[in-house]
Amino acid sequence: MTSSNEKVTIGWREWVVIEQFEQREILAKIDTGAEYSALHALDLQIVKDKATNTYQAKFRIHEKEPLVKLEINKFIKVKSSNGESQLRPAVTLKVLFAGGSYLIDATLTDRTPMNYDMLIGRKALAGKFVVDCEKNKMHPKPTSKEKM
Repeated sequence: MTSSNEKVTIGWREWVVIEQFEQREILAKIDTGAEYSALHALDLQIVKDKATNTYQAKFRIHEKEPLVKLEINKFIKVKSSNGESQLRPAVTLKVLFAGGSYLIDATLTDRTPMNYDMLIGRKALAGKFVVDCEKNKMHPKPTSKEKM
C-alpha cells in the first residue's frame, strides 16, 4: 500500500469499475492529452428535476443495459478529438481502479466511433497517478467485492 503522498503508477489503459453501473468493468484509456474525463453515453436525455431544481442525465453505456440517472454537476465546453467544440454535461462517478476508489468528474458524450467507452483525463489523474505509457493494464480488474 502506498502512503498518502505517493503516486500510483498506471499504464496507458486500465480496468475500471463504475459503481453506478452495477460494478460493470470498463477498459479505460488514460489520456493525459485530455483535460476532462469522458464516458460513453447512449440515449442521453437531460431532464430537470423540479423537486430539487437540478438537472439529471439519463443514459446507458450499451444498448442492452438499463438507463442510469445521475445528477449533472455542471456543463463544460470541451474540444473533442475531431476539433469540434461541444457543451457537455458532467457527472461525478464513483470509480474503482488501480487499487483505490476515486470520485471522478466525467463529461457525457456519444463515443460510438471511439475505441474506448471511457477516457480518464488530467483532472482525475493530477496528484494521484503517474502514467507509464509503455505499460498496459498494470493493475488487475477490480472486483465488486472491493469496497467502494
